Amino acid sequence: MKKLGIENGGHLASNDDLMHLEKKTTDIVEVIFRSMLKNPQVSYKLYGCTVSEDVAEGTLKVTEGAIFHQKEFYLVTAQSIPLQTGGAYGFKITDNPNAPGTKVIYASGSEVTPHQDQVMILTYEDFDLAGASLEQFSFKHLTPSHEWSGTQLRFEFPSGNWGPFVDLKGPKGDRLAHEWSGTQLRFQNQNGAWGPFVNLQGPQGNTPSHEWSGTQLRFQNSDGNWGPFADLKGQKGDKGDDGKDNDITFIKAISAPSTSYIFPRQLTILEVQFPDGAIGYIPTTYQAG
Repeated sequence: MKKLGIENGGHLASNDDLMHLEKKTTDIVEVIFRSMLKNPQVSYKLYGCTVSEDVAEGTLKVTEGAIFHQKEFYLVTAQSIPLQTGGAYGFKITDNPNAPGTKVIYASGSEVTPHQDQVMILTYEDFDLAGASLEQFSFKHLTPSHEWSGTQLRFEFPSGNWGPFVDLKGPKGDRLAHEWSGTQLRFQNQNGAWGPFVNLQGPQGNTPSHEWSGTQLRFQNSDGNWGPFADLKGQKGDKGDDGKDNDITFIKAISAPSTSYIFPRQLTILEVQFPDGAIGYIPTTYQAG
């Protein structure tokens, strides 16, 4: 195991072991963050970086803090920038001594040459100078994973464990007064006035294909398959009441000749009168012709 020489330096080609220790520690933390964050392309505010407006002074102030941006950690220095009415601000993140002569182009198109600062461009929509829209920057907080079960919701903790389900369904409200008119429905508003009728009847659908088998019926489903036969025959009904006596009045008996085209044999026909006054003929006894 390598020992650190704080006074004289123990790292090969360097006199500052603490600098290398800090870098390795930072590398480890970066690996942890990269494995935790769902979307490394999004900027995350780790701490600080509070944004506020000073309308009287005409400046936008940013407090000291840190962000994780484009898979890298950046320290944000406290700074004050003149207010704008649109476009983008260029915020100084940290010194960058390894990039002397680097040209930085702001979103507005202006170019600064050369300097040694890395600049973060934070875009925003026009600020409400009354002080209401101060969080519309590209910093986004990590959205935890979540699951729904009906009206219940639960979230995943950074540890990977899941919290309990919480039912977001509120209590059942009072039923609204309503009226039907055929297939039309309307509701009464809270002020007592009635809303317009709305017709809930949809357009007539297509008649499905069907088949009969005696008293059984089946329909063809939309996928082309046929459903089972259903017997539509009901139970046998009750026996009806007996009819009244003498509903038919006998008039006379008629002997039909064998030459009758209606009755090819000779027989006796009863002429009767029905309750509605109609006259009818009832064949009775066949005789040999």
